Amino acid sequence: MIQDIDYYINGINFTEYGVYVSASSGIASKPEVKNKLSVDWNDYHGIAIDRSAPRYKEREITLDCFIEAFGYDDFIEKYRGFIAQFEGANTKRLKIDVGTKPLVYEVLCLDKFDIQKKWNPDHMIGTFRIMLTEPEPVKRVLRHTGAANSTAQITMTTKKLVNVYWGDGTATFDVSGTNKQITHQYSEAGEYDIIVTGMIEAITAFTTNAIILWSRLL
Repeated sequence: MIQDIDYYINGINFTEYGVYVSASSGIASKPEVKNKLSVDWNDYHGIAIDRSAPRYKEREITLDCFIEAFGYDDFIEKYRGFIAQFEGANTKRLKIDVGTKPLVYEVLCLDKFDIQKKWNPDHMIGTFRIMLTEPEPVKRVLRHTGAANSTAQITMTTKKLVNVYWGDGTATFDVSGTNKQITHQYSEAGEYDIIVTGMIEAITAFTTNAIILWSRLL
């Protein structure tokens, strides 16, 4: 079974659980714009509308999936292992390899999985839909590649609070200030995609020893 686009959850390819994506929505489209403040003055024509840059709502992602297994035990093991990746209180890392630069999201699964299946002692197929929410859809994406105990470093100036997700399941929240420096050490060698979320437009200075993949991804 081959799919042209690779989907990962917490660094694990969907296919390791026998899961394939047949259709998706919300991946590349912009989230809905928040309502702007407007005032309707009785003694003026039209209305006065806030003309500042738009602010966006959370992103909603839908993945239509099917899971392939061989026998009851294999099916249950794969399915339970897959859904366990979405459990827990913190956001999970969804990564989609669709080109030379990946699409990455910090997501929550706020809805239950409802799988449709027909039991078969040999070849089993089940279909289900994943509903995911990306609370912070505007982001800058970096990539750090290094040996064990290597360190990623970011220095930025911003008056707005931003969050940094280091790509190994850890995060630094509520970063702001002038020439604010934050670092993170990785215990294992590898390639890590770092996500900086928030009012990216408000960052007035930014340097890093990582590679910038996306200056602003929405």
